Amino acid sequence: MKNLFLYKAIISAFIASIFIYFRKLDYYKTFPRKKIWVSVVVFVWSVATLMEPFFLPIGLVILNLFGEKHDFNQENTSKNSLDA
Repeated sequence: MKNLFLYKAIISAFIASIFIYFRKLDYYKTFPRKKIWVSVVVFVWSVATLMEPFFLPIGLVILNLFGEKHDFNQENTSKNSLDA
């Protein structure tokens, strides 16, 4: 049973690393500061992830579907044009 948990944890961590690498989501802007409901949601997600590793990629999918997305290439291009 421990081998199954480890296997799921490794798969979940790998999926999470792919999400992080290709993200177009600013996680700090997606989660509003000083909101109790945000803290509760993150707490529940953290506990769920520790109990069942597949909650990590599931939560990332939900976050990416409903999160505030930003185009990093467009932001970097506009910064570079201001520097010129």
